[in-house]
Amino acid sequence: MTSSNVCALRAGLRVGLDRVAYYAAKMGLKTPIMPYPSITVGSVEVRPVDMCTAYASLASGGIRHDPVAILEVQNRDGIIIERYQGTGFRVLSEETAWTLGNIFQDVLHSILGSTIKTPAAGKTGTSTGSLNAWYCCFTPEITVTCYVGKDSKKVMSAVNTIIWGSSMAAPMARDFVNACLTDKKHPLPKTPFLPAPKGMTGSLFCKTSGELINGFCPKDQIDSEYFFAGTTPDTPCQYHKQGVFPYNVVEEVIDGKKYYYKPGNSWCVTKEVLLSKDVYEKLPAKSDCPALINFTISDQSGQLLQEPYSFSKGGIYNLDVVIPQDVLGKFNEVDVYFGDMRVKRWQEGDLDSDTGQKIEFNSPLITTFAVSPDDTDKTKKLIFEIRGPNGFYLKKALDVGIN
Repeated sequence: MTSSNVCALRAGLRVGLDRVAYYAAKMGLKTPIMPYPSITVGSVEVRPVDMCTAYASLASGGIRHDPVAILEVQNRDGIIIERYQGTGFRVLSEETAWTLGNIFQDVLHSILGSTIKTPAAGKTGTSTGSLNAWYCCFTPEITVTCYVGKDSKKVMSAVNTIIWGSSMAAPMARDFVNACLTDKKHPLPKTPFLPAPKGMTGSLFCKTSGELINGFCPKDQIDSEYFFAGTTPDTPCQYHKQGVFPYNVVEEVIDGKKYYYKPGNSWCVTKEVLLSKDVYEKLPAKSDCPALINFTISDQSGQLLQEPYSFSKGGIYNLDVVIPQDVLGKFNEVDVYFGDMRVKRWQEGDLDSDTGQKIEFNSPLITTFAVSPDDTDKTKKLIFEIRGPNGFYLKKALDVGIN
């Protein structure tokens, strides 16, 4: 499980950026936050203690408790003169806090697995250019925020590698929590998270339609989730029906009539249509689909890699993409993903965020991406998503080994 800046941005725009800024302040962030789209992906500098306050609100079921340094004052005879009596105040509903905590439990497991020895939830943060890395995690008993970074891009890094939240900050937070669990004087209890609040219900649903599963939904499209009261799907899946199934086919329109073909190679641009199995099996194959991109991958020394590709943990790689002349104009956007993380988007006519130059598809497209040194996957997908006018879309995926 990895971060998605696009999802964060879309979620922020959907609920409203004013609301995002309001809840950030409500949960404890003291930095003034203006409602700009970039706040959804961490453009505002915040204090670690404020991030800890915000995450602690999730750990306590939506109740914010501001941090205090002194819990009580005693005189020389051990008599308590004054004791902190803070009770906190609600900033999120119990349902919202529980849902976020439930999501972050899965996120933590994808980063730290079972190396943290108590039920916990957490989230990484990594800035562009390795300026800083974050890890915020919590149990029902404690909240920890770990920051690793530098004050300015002018400051040289102590290590010649990309600073990832997962590889730098997360292990430090984990080690601190584990040390608290084994502390001889005040060991941290291994308290489990509370069950879903009353009114929330768990349900199986179809990922394709978002509706209740029926007897025809494929197993790989069935998932389970908890829903707020009144939001549980209540209609059976209308997408998967008896006798027809979704197939990816090549569509051609000739004299106003649609003709379908089976994709004959991996460069065929397809669309999903519902057909009976008999009709699909009788479709002819289209094998003359042209390659939409040509690409090479090299390591930092300039050594070209050959298929099947294999990347090293902590390695940095160069990707060079060339678009053949005979397909220029068919599409205007190329996205590159490594696993679930998008590493580059080229949109014709826009400015390249790396070079500051206008993106032109009749010139080579170049970018660099890195493999996390703590990547636990043995294989990953290198994915190209190509988009153009009128719903033009192609996804090409390659299996890459990680060693």
